[in-house]
Amino acid sequence: MSWDRLITVCSAPIASAHITPSPQRPNKKCLAHYERAAKELEKFYPGDQATLLFAISLRDIFKRARQTKRDWLEEIIIDEQAGQLAQDFKEELDQLVETLLQNHDAKKLRCRLITHRAENFTFLRYKYVDPDNNRAERALRPSVVMRKITYGSPRATSGNNSHTGAFNHETLMSLVETAKLNNANPLDLMMSLSAGDDLAKIKTLLFAQNTS
Repeated sequence: MSWDRLITVCSAPIASAHITPSPQRPNKKCLAHYERAAKELEKFYPGDQATLLFAISLRDIFKRARQTKRDWLEEIIIDEQAGQLAQDFKEELDQLVETLLQNHDAKKLRCRLITHRAENFTFLRYKYVDPDNNRAERALRPSVVMRKITYGSPRATSGNNSHTGAFNHETLMSLVETAKLNNANPLDLMMSLSAGDDLAKIKTLLFAQNTS
């Protein structure tokens, strides 16, 4: 399958409720999510040689990319080398996603890689960008525990669990933690959203501290 064809297949619009990051905060993808998906392919489809090779090769690329990030942070390599290696990894991944796959889950993962092609190695172009979302996920962890205690699992179908309450709590806590991670006042953000302020004002609230 040609590269142009792959892009066409995987470039359907994706609905998103997230605010577009400011130029100071480049888009990135979480390597841990990709790696987890690759491990699941290895676990559930051990007899599918094409899928297995795809998953193993993908994890190897990201493993080497992680080591490059560590080397960069430890100043074993310089900025220019990190940038060149980011391009090398990107080209290697471009070749990998041309693999002929029949497995539905492997195809889904490949489409994610293609859709976010420009964001997969952002962490090797910006020194302050992490390869994972662990910081954000750790910040949200306490609120997830509280939600489960208060409302139960959103997947629950019986008892006193409230699906609406759980959803509302998730949304509010995500907004609060997003504001905190951007050094913004969560209350100001909530009031701005409640008042129906335009997107430009909301962006200013979130990113003003990081662009000054």
